[in-house]
Amino acid sequence: MLSKLRERELASEGKTLFVVFLIALSIRLIFISTLEDGYYFADSWRFERAANHLVESGAFPADYERAPLYSVFLGANYYVLGNEILATRIVQAIMSALVAVFITFIGFRTCAYWVGVFAGILWSIYPMAIFVAGTIYPATLITTILAAGVMSLLLGVRRDGSIGFTVLAGLIFGLGALTKPIVMGTIAAITLWIFIIRETRGITLAAAFAIAAIIALVPWTVRNYEVHGRLVPIEARGLNAVVPWADNASAKSREVRKRTAAAAALLKAVEDPDNKEVEEAIAKVILGEQSTKTIAREYDIGRGELQDLADAYQEAGRRALKGS
Repeated sequence: MLSKLRERELASEGKTLFVVFLIALSIRLIFISTLEDGYYFADSWRFERAANHLVESGAFPADYERAPLYSVFLGANYYVLGNEILATRIVQAIMSALVAVFITFIGFRTCAYWVGVFAGILWSIYPMAIFVAGTIYPATLITTILAAGVMSLLLGVRRDGSIGFTVLAGLIFGLGALTKPIVMGTIAAITLWIFIIRETRGITLAAAFAIAAIIALVPWTVRNYEVHGRLVPIEARGLNAVVPWADNASAKSREVRKRTAAAAALLKAVEDPDNKEVEEAIAKVILGEQSTKTIAREYDIGRGELQDLADAYQEAGRRALKGS
């Protein structure tokens, strides 16, 4: 009897999760259909540039200083679906709709059925969640990762103390740190929480979670060491005041950009009528009016070359404003 009731409950929950997913996805697809090609954040082009570099050469640019996972995500999209911003937006819309499902499920398991439904609907109609699903920015990816990590913790730590789900949660949160480094603080807090909440096997589960998260970081840490010659935790940029050696790594990357800026300055100095078109194309890339691929095709310029020139012009402009 109890088994049949439980089967009915699970079937009802499954239908609810599907409906929540459809609602969230429909809203996001309608929204992204109204968007034009282009960027909504100033540094979106950095992620696209790194993604294109990954697709073309299989490696990150030498001067790339940001967390890697979103660029890997973009590169995978470009490789499979082509370098079209609409395709990426559709994938992100699906991911954001899945977050609504994750939130609903978490509500089912931690509170009550209607709490889960209410929470899932709230995420489905939350304006910022809808907006970022249509942007080239890591917000949707990190939200999906964190929601999936919480689900794994729920199934592992709170339910039955499963090592498997706990390790999976650690790996997922490690990937979260490779998307947004601030997640490292969350990893530390969760490790302590696991130790406290589990009366038995607390140390084992906490250690499994922390070690799994660290393992997820190892490949990128090794890459940073090979590129910068020093140990750099996830991002070189912005760590100068916290990690003494990060400034040295940033200095090496800045030197690469300075050389590119010098090359762009030489191009600008050459008196050639074609330069006007090149500068116009560069301006469009910097302003984010269209994707780099579209602009490069319009002006018959190599996409990689155009992006490098845009990077150089921006760096030269920043240096000029600083008086360097």
